[in-house]
Amino acid sequence: MAKKKAVLKQLADYFAEKGMMNPSEYKAAEDAPIRYMVAKRPFGSWARMQSMVKRNFPDHIMWLAWTLVVI
Repeated sequence: MAKKKAVLKQLADYFAEKGMMNPSEYKAAEDAPIRYMVAKRPFGSWARMQSMVKRNFPDHIMWLAWTLVVI
């Protein structure tokens, strides 16, 4: 469980800065904090990982939504 939280925190910080990405966008990103498979493996799927990021770090996602509205 501690590994999942650590991965989620890194991804939440990254997505707050760059925006939510689909797997192909994330794989193509040069500045991704961790490799795609390492990010996906603890959760089983990319969609499950994204839903857990939204559930566990809503402030990061709200910041992302707010910045998209302002811009």
